[in-house]
Amino acid sequence: MDKFEKFIKREKIYEGKIIKVYKDKIKIKNNKIITREIVKHDECVAILAIKNKKIVFVRQNRYAISASSLEIPAGILNSNENAEKGALRELHEETGLIAKEIKFLFKFYSSIGFCDELINLFIAQDFIQDKQNLDDDEFISLEEYDYRQAIELISKNKIFDAKTIIAILTYKNYIKNT
Repeated sequence: MDKFEKFIKREKIYEGKIIKVYKDKIKIKNNKIITREIVKHDECVAILAIKNKKIVFVRQNRYAISASSLEIPAGILNSNENAEKGALRELHEETGLIAKEIKFLFKFYSSIGFCDELINLFIAQDFIQDKQNLDDDEFISLEEYDYRQAIELISKNKIFDAKTIIAILTYKNYIKNT
């Protein structure tokens, strides 16, 4: 932490499969002691897969929002797995696509106000088609849209997942510069 917040004490509130929740006591710049609730999340990957000039999306139910969500393929890294290997694995598992070409774009935090989830964004092109290899609790369908359609889906609130919106907006910049 920077000079404006000094860590004092941490209490673990919850530990689950992919997150840990902590309540930290910290001293802030004006010397007040305050509480910060922090979610520690495993590192993730997200893949902007471009197939025949269309973006490959996965549609899946998201319990936390009680809705179906249209997203780019993504997932949590396994322990000791590097981001590129994890991106290739997640892409194949969720879409059945084996990427011949994958490029790291950048990393970003999903919601820094309370969570440290770090997402590594990749772009993948040129694929071999295989079959999906979904987990027992995954029910994913695939959809493909071109860039203009994807932007329209965002504007109509049909795509509302932050990592997916970031990836789509990044794609426009990426294609301008290639």
